[in-house]
Amino acid sequence: LAHPKDPAGLEVAGEIAAASSRPMEAIELYEAAIEYSPAAPASLYEKLGRQWLNRGLPYEAAEVLRRSVAKHPDDAKVRADLAGLVASLGMVRDAAVHLRWLLRRGKGGLNELIMLADLNVPQTDRAICEYAIRHNPDDLRPKYPLALETAYAQDFRRAADELAQVTAKHTDFPVAWALYGRSLVELGEAEKLEQWQQQLPAGIDRWPDYWMAAGTWAERRNEPKLAARAFWEAVKIDDSHGEALVQLAAQLTQLNRDEDARRVAQRAAAVNTMHDSVESFLAWRGNSQKAALSIAEAMSQLGRPWEAEAWARASLAMTQQLDDGARQT
Repeated sequence: LAHPKDPAGLEVAGEIAAASSRPMEAIELYEAAIEYSPAAPASLYEKLGRQWLNRGLPYEAAEVLRRSVAKHPDDAKVRADLAGLVASLGMVRDAAVHLRWLLRRGKGGLNELIMLADLNVPQTDRAICEYAIRHNPDDLRPKYPLALETAYAQDFRRAADELAQVTAKHTDFPVAWALYGRSLVELGEAEKLEQWQQQLPAGIDRWPDYWMAAGTWAERRNEPKLAARAFWEAVKIDDSHGEALVQLAAQLTQLNRDEDARRVAQRAAAVNTMHDSVESFLAWRGNSQKAALSIAEAMSQLGRPWEAEAWARASLAMTQQLDDGARQT
């Protein structure tokens, strides 16, 4: 390069390397272009992230998009791209803040609404994960979103086996450690669970699976006070976590806190009603006005007004199971 610190020249050189299937060279050039640019555009970050994906390292691509959001917080496309990628990598909760940002600005659609309705439902992109595993077998992180699907299907034995490998290799990957602990608790593997507790990475306590593991283990040891605290921590992270709400209500009943238990159980029932309505909506292939309005009503009851409004607005385009009062909703 005639001018090695010229951002435009570095970007063009990066494009040439990318077109020649030299992703690592392109990555270095794009990184340099960003470094020497006084205000790197979102498109440059996008090119860099795409090369990490081509290299089979999607978590690095997600980190690039996080950097882009930090520099371009009002760019809806960047937020949508980041939300989609991190959700596909098993971190739907990290996507939620961006999905809500999009909805509040009228940028989100049905896909975003459905994803937000239940953050426990995996959005794993198997193609991305399997491509990454093939091209970078030493990076086991893409096995986590696959294990998440397995655990969601209640196959905790298989999930634990996969996550044992992931956590052994990646000691600072808290989301995988949280699910691994949850799987061990479900399997009742006390010895492995004790080892797990001695190696917990920083940041694990921001994932509900960690608290669900702690709460379920305390419940099985007949320690309702500890169990209630753990389930409460899970609810604080996600106040529409149906399973945590049900378990919290049960533990509060054990502690003779009947009024608190009643309120929590009411919210659990409202969450369950909302999830049932989403299932009905999906059964109608996303085209049931009554189901959409039912979801909107449930969201309103749950204190999620932006989603309630978005679902009500979306219902106006539905052509099946029409509701006579839709125009007044």
